[in-house]
Amino acid sequence: MGKYVDSNTRAENAGNAELSKEKFKQIRDKILKVSFIRKMQYNNNFNRINDYMINGDTQPAIVYSVNPLIISAYSDEMDGVVFLEFPDVLAEMYNLKTGSRLVTSNIYKYGSKIAKDINIGSNYYNRYVDFTPIVQLFLSDNENYIKNRTELFSEEIWDKVNYLTNEYAHSGNQPRKGFYYLTKIDGGTIFCIVCIIIGIILAI
Repeated sequence: MGKYVDSNTRAENAGNAELSKEKFKQIRDKILKVSFIRKMQYNNNFNRINDYMINGDTQPAIVYSVNPLIISAYSDEMDGVVFLEFPDVLAEMYNLKTGSRLVTSNIYKYGSKIAKDINIGSNYYNRYVDFTPIVQLFLSDNENYIKNRTELFSEEIWDKVNYLTNEYAHSGNQPRKGFYYLTKIDGGTIFCIVCIIIGIILAI
């Protein structure tokens, strides 16, 4: 297991999709056009996201809409989905249509309270309270491998994802920002930001 993934958990179908430096930079600089401070946050999280993509649990996802681009990501652990909203340009880049099948690398979170935007199903495993789905296609170069991974799941599973997606669309829950996990602030990032701010103050 990786440095950032709980060694006590082992994904049945690990993602095995390495984070592409080129795609990472494209999303950071050309699609999201983040500020200098935000860029540091992204850079500081590169290894963590790479670890998540390689070791996370491969799960099915479908495109709910393309304008806006909303992807419904499933978790068998939670027996439910969450919606992720991405910049529309990604739909054109990857020729996505409503109903297109994708896969995610899911990372799970322990806790005592289930995330408000997850409607757990009857087959909830009762082990985690939240999950972070990373759409592999947007961040890895091995696109053919990723597309073939959709075949891991039976038609019965895809039917279930479609059913839960339609149900979720009427739940009133708002989509998460698709790349929300890229801007997680940890101690290292905060330290860097503080150093820069101090440097600017001293230079004035």
